[in-house]
Amino acid sequence: MRLIRQYGFHGTSMSLIAQEAQVATGTIYHYFESKDDLILAVFAHCQVQLYVSIFDQDDRSMPYPQRLETTWIKLASFYTERPDVLSFLEQFYSSPYLNLLRNNETLCGRDRVGAFLKEGIRRGYIKDVDENVVGAAFIGTAAAVAKQTNNGTFVFQEKHLAHMLAILWEGIKI
Repeated sequence: MRLIRQYGFHGTSMSLIAQEAQVATGTIYHYFESKDDLILAVFAHCQVQLYVSIFDQDDRSMPYPQRLETTWIKLASFYTERPDVLSFLEQFYSSPYLNLLRNNETLCGRDRVGAFLKEGIRRGYIKDVDENVVGAAFIGTAAAVAKQTNNGTFVFQEKHLAHMLAILWEGIKI
C-alpha cells in the first residue's frame, strides 16, 4: 500500500513489490496469479480492516444517531491512523480495478457502510435518498478530516469533530 501510495498502481511493478518485501518476484506469483489479483487481495484486506475497526463494537442497542456518530468518528480515526489504506482505497475507487468488482457485493467497500446507512434511511433517521449519496457525505467528510490531519494542514480537536458531525447530521437527517 505504501508503494502504491507513492507510485500509483501503474508505477508499482511486481519487481518493486518483491524488492520491498525482500522476496523473489516468483514468490509473489506463487501466491497471486497477477498484479491485478494482488491488488484485489489488498483491497479485500483493507475492507476487512475497515469493517473490523468501525463495526465490530457497534452497539445496536444505542440510538441510531449515536451509532452514526460513533461509526463516523471510528471511520475518520481509521483513515487518520492508516493513511496508506486511505490512499489505496481512494486510488482503487478511481481506477479500472473497480470495474472488476462491478457485480460483486463488495463494490466500493460500501456494502457494510451502505447497509448501515440504509438502516438509518429505513428507520426514518436519514433522508430517503440513495445511500450512495449519503455514503459520499459520510465517507467523504471522514476522509477529508483524515487527509487534513495527515497532511498537517489542520489539527482537528474534539470540538471540530463535533462541528463536522453536526454539519453532516444536519445534511442527512430527516
